[in-house]
Amino acid sequence: MKTETKVTSKGTTTIPEELRKIVGVGPGSVLVWELRDRALFARPKAGVPNAMQRHVRSRAGNWKAAISGVKLLKRTRG
Repeated sequence: MKTETKVTSKGTTTIPEELRKIVGVGPGSVLVWELRDRALFARPKAGVPNAMQRHVRSRAGNWKAAISGVKLLKRTRG
């Protein structure tokens, strides 16, 4: 898959939505950048939760205790 984006004067760019979905990048994701043979590569940093994971974890309570899906939905929806 090939796509183009423009880098701003501040060095920022937009990651196309289709690519973000494929690799699971969202708000709050931390990317690891690597330079190989004058080409840039980025990947999500392992072990860093994205915004949705942080949201669910902050409302689900203790993950060590088993809870039902119904209870989990009630906790995450407020």
